[in-house]
Parts: sequence; C-alpha cells; structure tokens
Amino acid sequence: MSAARSTTRSGGPARGAGDAGRERGAGEAGREGVARRGWLRGLEVPARRAWLCGLGGSARKAWLAGWALLVITGGFAGWSGWSYWQAAHAGPAAAGQVRDQVLAAARREIADLNTVRVSQLSTWQARWLADTTGHEHAQVARTNAAARAQIQRTGTSSAATVTGAAVTRLDPQAGTAQVIATVRIQQTAESGGAATVSNRYLAELTRTGTGWKISSITPG
Repeated sequence: MSAARSTTRSGGPARGAGDAGRERGAGEAGREGVARRGWLRGLEVPARRAWLCGLGGSARKAWLAGWALLVITGGFAGWSGWSYWQAAHAGPAAAGQVRDQVLAAARREIADLNTVRVSQLSTWQARWLADTTGHEHAQVARTNAAARAQIQRTGTSSAATVTGAAVTRLDPQAGTAQVIATVRIQQTAESGGAATVSNRYLAELTRTGTGWKISSITPG
C-alpha cells in the first residue's frame, strides 16, 4: 500500500503540493526577470500602452518630450553634417555660381554707396544701411548724421558706375569674399557744374541671411 501511494498509475513518482508550489514560484520569478531585463521593449504593444497610460500627466509629457528632443537633435545633426559635406565638396559649377553672386552684389552695392541725390538723402541712407553688415553697417549708422550734413552743405549729387570688378578671394564655407572694383563717379553741383572722378575700392563681403553684403570698404 505504501508503494502504491508513492507512485502514480503510470508508474512515475508522485507530485505533491510542495512540488507544484515550487514550480509556480520558479515560473513567476522567471517572468519577473524577463520583464526587468526587457523594460519597456520587452512588453507587448497593449502592455506598453498601458504602461504609458499609467504614468502621471507630467511624467508622461516629460517622457514624450525627451523622445521628441532626441529625434529633433538627431535630425539636426544629420542635416548639419550633410550641409558641411555639400559645401566642402561643391564642384566647379557651384563655386562659379557663388562667385557670380558675390560679384553681382558687390557691383550693385558699391554703386549704391557712391550714388546720392541731395533731394533723396533719406532713401540713400536707408539703401546704404541695407547694403552693409558688421563693422561697416555700424560705422554707417554712427556717421549717418554727419554724412547727411556734409552733402547738404556742399549740395553735390553723384551718380556712380562700376566699370570693372573682380573677386580676389572667396571662402564659401566661411561666407566671406573680397572684391576689387573701379568706379566712375559723375558729380553735379547745385550751381550746375559737373565733374567726373574715378576711384578704386577694396571691399570685404560677408554672406548674410539676405545675401552678400559689404562688411568693409576702403579706397584701394
């Protein structure tokens, strides 16, 4: 009778309540280990959604904001790397296009700076400010009143034409360039007298959000 109690009908050892309890405990411990190791990724989609919904409003917003910041940062880094590579590997055609843009801006802006009508001083000063940046822009703003008074005192208008210009230095990546130009200036006094002078200028240009602008200009 004792042998019969210790075996099942199939002849195998009998499984007591203690054995079943130990097996259930081992199974639960294993499942807890998987959940801890897998964190959020180990959860199925419904469980992951439930985990997010279980977070408080502030915690859920912070968690989502963190992921959004990570995505934005990664996208910006990729865009910056591509822009740098594109600038560094620009071919001759692209470099020639930038050179043409610099030359066109320099010719127009140098002519603007030397063309003024006594009756339109406000327009000239606004154009002068719009054509400059950096140090030159600050200097123009600082001396605007003195330049206006001098022109009004002499009563001389001028019209400038750039007769020749060349780009002598260009750094597309840094956004800087240097241009030399020769200018013919037709001066007309209020008395009716006229004179023509020729000047040569050395201009530094800087690329801005609205195009290439003069950052420095001196007689050359």
